[in-house]
Amino acid sequence: PIVLNYFTENQELKKKCENIIKNAVSLAKKTNVKIYAFHPGYYREASINEKGYFDFFGNKRKNFDYGLNIFKNDFINFYKSLEIDTDKTEFQLGFENLFPNPDGSNDSFMCDYEEISKIFDLAKKENINLKLLIDLGHLTISANLLKFNRDEFLKKVVNKYGDRIFEIHISENDGVNDLHNRISKESWQLKALNYFKKLPHFKKIIFTYESRGMTIKEIKEDLDLIKQNLI
Repeated sequence: PIVLNYFTENQELKKKCENIIKNAVSLAKKTNVKIYAFHPGYYREASINEKGYFDFFGNKRKNFDYGLNIFKNDFINFYKSLEIDTDKTEFQLGFENLFPNPDGSNDSFMCDYEEISKIFDLAKKENINLKLLIDLGHLTISANLLKFNRDEFLKKVVNKYGDRIFEIHISENDGVNDLHNRISKESWQLKALNYFKKLPHFKKIIFTYESRGMTIKEIKEDLDLIKQNLI
């Protein structure tokens, strides 16, 4: 396994990342899958530890401006080379919002509203139909560690970039680690689903429950709970 990181300075790894995306797009189109989303990038290199989490390494941490420059001068051309917006398959490609490290340091691109705004305003300017996956678990961590209001975040994102939203990820955590815990009746994330109901394409949005270490029975119970809050 590798960490898909479009911002890597390792050119061999960069090529592998591009191939993963190209192959995913090709496979999706051949199998009539309509969407593919991925983590947009990281400011340091990373490996995957035995628990499945990322370990970032290296003393030189890049920043958002670096990532935005890569997005502007590299990724947009790569996106256009995939010919997503010019074919008739209705396939869509998107970025998933990320979150800082547990200690408050940050190696991840696109964690708050201001970053999303700069990325998607540029996408609009460059006339690419880049979509947005909102991970409510990631949002919970970012809001906690970066000290912003997650409800205000969703209000602004839905109001300005609602037409870009094509998938929502749901999973509970402690506000520090991406644990993929069970959802509960009191979960803020269930209430947050209301923000998406006003979107004209609400019924086309994919809502995904990300479970870890749960039984089939627990997953089914939680899915029923999520469905009740989507009515």
